[in-house]
Amino acid sequence: MNPRKKNIFTTAWLSLLAAATTFSASSALAALTKVENSAAGWTYVNFPRYSDSPLSGGNGNGGYYNGGSATYTFTGDTVQVWVWKGPDGGRLEVFVDNVSRGVFSQSGSRDQYNQLLTSITGLSNTRHTLRLVARSSDWNMFDYIMVGTSGTSPTPTPTPRPPTPTPTATPRPPTPTPTATPRPPTPTPTATPRPPTPTPTATPRPPTPTPTATPRPPTPTPTATPTPPAGSAFYVSPSGNDNNAGTLAAPFRTLTRAQTAMRGSTTKTTYLRAGVYTLASQADCIDSSPCGLKMDNRDNGQTWSNYPPDGYDSAIIDGQSTGANGLWTVISLDEVDNITFNGFVIRNFQYAGINADGGRNLTVRYMHIHNSTYTPDNDNPGAVSFYGMNNAKILNNVIHDTQGFAITANNFNGDISGMTVDGNMVYNACKNSADCGAIYMFDGLKLATNIRWTNNYVLDGALKGVPGTGAGSALYADDCSSNITMSGNVLRGANGSNTIHLHGGDNLNVTNNIIDLGTNPLRSTFIFQTVDEGGCADMRMANIRTTNNIVVGNWSGPGSGSGFLDDVMPQNMPIIEANNYFNYGSGSFEQVDTIPDRNPRFLNPQLSGYNYVLAPSSPVRSAPVNFQSIPTSWGWPGYQPPTTGTQPVVPR
Repeated sequence: MNPRKKNIFTTAWLSLLAAATTFSASSALAALTKVENSAAGWTYVNFPRYSDSPLSGGNGNGGYYNGGSATYTFTGDTVQVWVWKGPDGGRLEVFVDNVSRGVFSQSGSRDQYNQLLTSITGLSNTRHTLRLVARSSDWNMFDYIMVGTSGTSPTPTPTPRPPTPTPTATPRPPTPTPTATPRPPTPTPTATPRPPTPTPTATPRPPTPTPTATPRPPTPTPTATPTPPAGSAFYVSPSGNDNNAGTLAAPFRTLTRAQTAMRGSTTKTTYLRAGVYTLASQADCIDSSPCGLKMDNRDNGQTWSNYPPDGYDSAIIDGQSTGANGLWTVISLDEVDNITFNGFVIRNFQYAGINADGGRNLTVRYMHIHNSTYTPDNDNPGAVSFYGMNNAKILNNVIHDTQGFAITANNFNGDISGMTVDGNMVYNACKNSADCGAIYMFDGLKLATNIRWTNNYVLDGALKGVPGTGAGSALYADDCSSNITMSGNVLRGANGSNTIHLHGGDNLNVTNNIIDLGTNPLRSTFIFQTVDEGGCADMRMANIRTTNNIVVGNWSGPGSGSGFLDDVMPQNMPIIEANNYFNYGSGSFEQVDTIPDRNPRFLNPQLSGYNYVLAPSSPVRSAPVNFQSIPTSWGWPGYQPPTTGTQPVVPR
């Protein structure tokens, strides 16, 4: 563009913006009332509450749940939706009276609070039903709404949109990761013009069903996935040929051939057709160890996926390990950015299914990774293992039968800030490692921020950890690991001695989890431990909270408390408060003298089944526990938790 023309365009655009905001001094919004996300009258389905102090009221509702919803009935002619926006922000579709008003993005280059998502005016001044529906598996976070009558003040002039540039084939650069510096709240955007209400498409949408009173509906049957358009990707098939063009009709035979094709093309997606694939071992992967598929920065921006019409779990990469043989690591990533693995199987490997060193924006979703064979009780083998990978998203996978960790993250060779582990089903982990956790993190220098371990189901996640020995956990925040939210998880059965182990870090929030300790009275609920070196040398352990959880067991006599693994106390004592403990047998839960629960409850939580469904009449829904129903969408769409392994103590 001619520079002078560009400047004229920019000046005109800024003038329009200024004109569009001049109305704001009017009393148009004077009659609007703020309705917090926690107000009575909201109905949430797969849209749990999260604590985050910059949000209005200190919390919001949302998460990584495509299809999760929030519904509220209001009276007035105007409604505004206010949200968080930032890195990994998702998309919310807004309905009023079952009519879509558009899908709006929450994406931004940095965390921004108190952001206007959309303003809908011109409604009749009567009762209306607002419904927000998540339309992506990225982070959707709703804060509050403003409702009421807008008066007679002029409606703001719709802000003209600048021309949309033609997208190039270059992948979008990664979103910068928030720093560890506390984030100041974003000023209220009073001067920002409100975008016009999007016009519904010509094709009317079917009415959206009103949510039922059941707080946790069964996982919906996945809808048919359309076939990807021809030419948008490469294809591989066990019956293909590497001399083919890599199309749907003429697929490649090997993954390495597809990798070469993507490196030399603007096409960065490969679909794996159904069948079993084996890989030749390649030397000099991460740490000079061998692997099957060796990837580096030439593979930035790639997506490897099952072919949707074939279904999940249909394409299988077999590492062919039965012990000290087969592939050491199946897929090795050395400083790779913006890489996605989706919907296929990795099985029978020694050390790791996916092993990453450095890089950023790794997404592992809807994968089935199982059967590792590396047996020494040391090192950090894991089905998904990464060192210094920034902004990793491990979402809705099924991981099981691992000798060591299921998911392990280490803050070496980079920063693991922004890690999210959500919606995974993990079982039969740490089979040959005692000091081990199904979901594990190490951060010796206390660098990482914004970590979320949410809505996972861990069954028998630390099999070698013997209760009473202080070893083995379902969730293990090791050596200074800090700034982690652990919420909405189900932890069932043989999860070592500790269940949840918090080792020396700060800012650890353990809330709204269901913890089934089984029948062993020696298994602890929460274990705390100080560290006197590295980033934890001051032994602060500041802002550690374990609150509003449900803990159940079935034994006779005393047992199963929480406390410190050793006698060295931190500067700040953890807070244990408002948890509900219930023993289906005749036994009790110990209250540890050093850190007793400040406000415990001992009520029957009315849980049932392998999904731990919470009855609508459960007393733990009320204060002080205030437990919220958790999502049941573990694994890929339609997956259900195993009925084998340690059985739930709740009625089934």
